[in-house]
Amino acid sequence: MLQKLRRSEGFTLLELLVVVAIIAILATLILANLNRARRQAQDAKVQSEVKAVSDAIQLYLTENPSGGTIPLSPSFGQLTSASIAPLLASPDPLLRSLPTHPSNGSTADTSYRFRATNASGSFSYSVAGYLPAKGECYIITDGTVAAATPNCQ
Repeated sequence: MLQKLRRSEGFTLLELLVVVAIIAILATLILANLNRARRQAQDAKVQSEVKAVSDAIQLYLTENPSGGTIPLSPSFGQLTSASIAPLLASPDPLLRSLPTHPSNGSTADTSYRFRATNASGSFSYSVAGYLPAKGECYIITDGTVAAATPNCQ
């Protein structure tokens, strides 16, 4: 009878703990990769939206080479509806809406930035967005991607 009890079907407590530990390790690895993929997706969204704003400005500038009614601001300020009003206001708008940054607010610089100048009759602009995964600022100046900087100032 003792031998029959010792040979009973089922798992020992140690076996169950090993399986639970393996599952916990795998879940941790999957979550780490998921968070990295989420940050990379945020970076891709920021780059896409900065490019969309830049493309809309470039289209606007083909008809208004001097910058038209885009408000001038010599230093980077927050991208607002007012700063790109001509792109949003036309009957067939170049931008459907003002983009919103995907960051969760963990960084100090989570908004899109914009600056526009008109020196000697030559209109120039820059659009920037903070990339959370890379920890740097993605800037497009006059339709060309500029070197990344640590912040969007």
